[in-house]
Amino acid sequence: MLDEYRKAPEVTRRRIYIETLQEVLPDIQAKVIVDIQAGGILPLLNLNSRSELQP
Repeated sequence: MLDEYRKAPEVTRRRIYIETLQEVLPDIQAKVIVDIQAGGILPLLNLNSRSELQP
């Protein structure tokens, strides 16, 4: 991995970051997304709740 990092540090850093998120995020029940440009927390649409999907 060090050799790959030396060839393309930004690409390797981003790949490691994305791979880590793919491992960690599925285990988290609640997710909060903060958009710096919006100036706060974005509204949350809970797609995991089955009660919202049932008529």
